[in-house]
Amino acid sequence: TPAHRTLGRKVFELADIPVGRVSWSKFSDSETHCVVESDVKGLPVFVFQTGAQPMQESLWDLILLCDALKHAGARRVIVVLPFVPYRRQEKQTRPGESLTLRLVGELLQTAGVDELITVNLHRPQTVTWLARQVYHLSVLDDVIRAVGKFHSIDVVCAPDNGAIPLAQTAAQELGASVMSVMKKRVGPNKVSFTPFHSGTNEQVREKRILIVDDEIDTGSTILGVARMLKAAGAASITVAAVHGVLSGKVEATLKQVGYDRLFLTDTLPLKTSKWPRLKLVSVAPVLAEAVARRAQWL
Repeated sequence: TPAHRTLGRKVFELADIPVGRVSWSKFSDSETHCVVESDVKGLPVFVFQTGAQPMQESLWDLILLCDALKHAGARRVIVVLPFVPYRRQEKQTRPGESLTLRLVGELLQTAGVDELITVNLHRPQTVTWLARQVYHLSVLDDVIRAVGKFHSIDVVCAPDNGAIPLAQTAAQELGASVMSVMKKRVGPNKVSFTPFHSGTNEQVREKRILIVDDEIDTGSTILGVARMLKAAGAASITVAAVHGVLSGKVEATLKQVGYDRLFLTDTLPLKTSKWPRLKLVSVAPVLAEAVARRAQWL
């Protein structure tokens, strides 16, 4: 599908899976038209897509293609979706709020998705919502190994409670200590931070800090944590995450962080020229291995 063709082709090339032909067009009223041109009747088919911006378009293209494959007679549809659209809308915080991630899973299954391969969900417990069979992969170790090649790290910082398991894994790999920050989300893309506990200055002063999270969106969380770390006397700050959403005014926000290097994967398409201190870690080998392993049993 149109989103992130570079990664999709690389995954299927490494997995030795031939790429089929799909025609895409738009009507004058903006409706999308999808036709599967390859003969897929009776065959299992892998589909690559990711939740690139605009999110609604990426999701709808995926739904249309899966539906087209089913109508073309595909025996099984296996979606490779490294970044799941609406991944953060997985709980209801007040009455009348849409549980959108569950809806995404229902739409995918209605469109004919039998299996799904994805990477580092926001909440791993939500895998059962997305497809009958989900292969949930983690590429955090690959990111942390890349960090270790460039930097020595003294302390790994989790910017919220959800990132604590990631920070613990990173700290173990890097031989560092762990700290966490309490964060409260007060609205879409708006967060507030509670003060550090009393021993934080001693833990951070003149130390090389790694802030690690599952994704970076607007950069406001990273900036808020970085300011606290610098106020506590941190010697340097490195930032690492799996998914680089990088929306809104993130470029200006992250410039204020003053990080030494930024580590992200290519689960989403990124303009690397905009990020001179970016180290991009490809998820293609991990995804290709999963695809090739699954293909052996089809």
